[in-house]
Amino acid sequence: MNIKALLASLALLAVVGAPAHAGTIIFDSYSTAAGNPPVNSGTDAQGQPWSWGFSLGGNSAWGAPGIGLGENTFNTLTSYKANNFEISFVYFSTTGIDQTPSSGPGGYNDQTRFTSDVGGTLTAWTPVFDGTKVVGFHAPTGVFLSNGDTYFVNVVFNGGDLSGANAGYTAGFSYTTAVPEISTWAMMLAGFAGLGFAGYRRNKAVAVKA
Repeated sequence: MNIKALLASLALLAVVGAPAHAGTIIFDSYSTAAGNPPVNSGTDAQGQPWSWGFSLGGNSAWGAPGIGLGENTFNTLTSYKANNFEISFVYFSTTGIDQTPSSGPGGYNDQTRFTSDVGGTLTAWTPVFDGTKVVGFHAPTGVFLSNGDTYFVNVVFNGGDLSGANAGYTAGFSYTTAVPEISTWAMMLAGFAGLGFAGYRRNKAVAVKA
């Protein structure tokens, strides 16, 4: 390939770039279906508890381990870690996840949130709502859960009519590893192109002297 073709190929790669992130689902940690009699509490695949309850404002709430019940231990029985948690609800009601949680009395009991406890440092993960039935939580850069770390998650709704009788859900952890952003790829490729051009000029100069 001549130098012009090489530079054209590198320019094309710089424009195309690469995805900003790549993720791998670790496991579905929590899952249940609406039923009669209602299932209002249980444990996940690792034996960690979850439960339906009510916030201090009287609205329905799902939590792991539950509203005001402390923390769960992240334990995958492997070397996996997690920096994302997503939960999707299925219910037969007009009630939805409260996307404007109360900041008044009640503290975290009136808020939809995920908080990790790593080495005694509490960190709130960023909630991302997809409609009124799905919410994901993303850890800040450099924060993730490893075996033995603890966490709690609360999902508060804007009504008081949900429970294990009429609401089911699935939830899971994932770990997202960052890959170079498009701008980073462009800089790297420009560097490679520069090195290639320098080598081309050097070779041409040697040929002229010969």
